[in-house]
Amino acid sequence: MASPDPHNPHSPPSPNDAQRPKKPSLLRSLGQFTGHIVSGITTKADAPQRTETNRSIEEETRTTEDGRTVTLRRTTIEEVEVRDDAG
Repeated sequence: MASPDPHNPHSPPSPNDAQRPKKPSLLRSLGQFTGHIVSGITTKADAPQRTETNRSIEEETRTTEDGRTVTLRRTTIEEVEVRDDAG
């Protein structure tokens, strides 16, 4: 079998194509860059730094006595907060 041709859209994909992440578009990269700049401007310098370590979501769907469907959802977020206590 011949190797896939990147210039031919009808060639079969190589096995590595599914594993390789797609390169983000230019607009996506510019949006991320702008978001980082805005975040840097709007965040206070002495604000504590938070890192999310775990997030778990429990969801259960029930039917009430009158036939309505109700979804119960519990979201637990675990964070680590680092403060610079100067003094």
